[in-house]
Amino acid sequence: MPRHWGLREGWSSLLLLLLLVLTMTSSFVSGGLAEGLHIVPWLAVLGVLVGLAAARLRLCGLLAHLLGLALGVFCCVIFLSGLVSLPGQVTGQAVGPVGWAMVLVAKAGLLGQRLDLWLQAALRGEASQDALPFVVQMAALSWLMAFYGAWFVFRVHWVWGAILPPGLAIFLNVYYGPPRLLLYFMVFLVGALGLVVRTHVYQRERDWQAHHVAYDRQIGFEFLCSGAVLSLFVIALIWLVPRPQAPGRWMEYWQQLEGPWKRVQDTWNRLYASLSYSEQTTFGFGRTLALGGPVTLGTGPAMEVQALEGRYLSLIHI
Repeated sequence: MPRHWGLREGWSSLLLLLLLVLTMTSSFVSGGLAEGLHIVPWLAVLGVLVGLAAARLRLCGLLAHLLGLALGVFCCVIFLSGLVSLPGQVTGQAVGPVGWAMVLVAKAGLLGQRLDLWLQAALRGEASQDALPFVVQMAALSWLMAFYGAWFVFRVHWVWGAILPPGLAIFLNVYYGPPRLLLYFMVFLVGALGLVVRTHVYQRERDWQAHHVAYDRQIGFEFLCSGAVLSLFVIALIWLVPRPQAPGRWMEYWQQLEGPWKRVQDTWNRLYASLSYSEQTTFGFGRTLALGGPVTLGTGPAMEVQALEGRYLSLIHI
């Protein structure tokens, strides 16, 4: 293998980065928010590899970013085109590379139309029942986080740029998803701490080499094993230690943020009305239902009812 393609940061850095993006995207797929999310892990892996190539080729920053964005759009369109269907008349005329390109362009146009309809509904304050725009956006975000994760690790050597964005994404997905998704977050934490340890060792090795300090070449592997054990111990400790009651001051801060966050949630539910977790709890209602809540009622909707025909609803205040 040419020396130019050797990973000074260590191949373990690449494996840990792949673990992070695959854990994040796999949590999306496992949550079952929408059909079509199975393409997201593949796009994330390609994003990491393209980001690694851009970092190793030593292209100028602007050219590398433009190349990453262009390849990202192309790969996303390739994978997303399998989620949309064209009339049989159009697909039947697709013969050879030219026909394949025409079908791809037609499907890209259809994707653009559905994104435009979603955007128009968002601007008008209407709800959208189309889940495909969400898949498109998740595919684009996964590619960006994967590409720039590799860029930060192998070019800028700022490990937190590769950890924080996917960490926030998987945290939100686990927080609102079914309990079984918590395992993905635990695996992500172990991989993230391992990547932090490996990056720290790489930086120390650079300093030692610059000052001609002799050191054991296996020290990186030893530090990585010790970091993995420490990570597992810390996570197990956090899991087992009883959670203390939040102080009153923190509760006041949270109450101040609760209103804006509630508006964000309402906007999300409006823009992605068709999304639901695959194991979301459902309820069966009888002839009566007792509604509970705060004494001081807010202005937000308390309940939304959809029925095939008219029904008489009576609200009795007790």
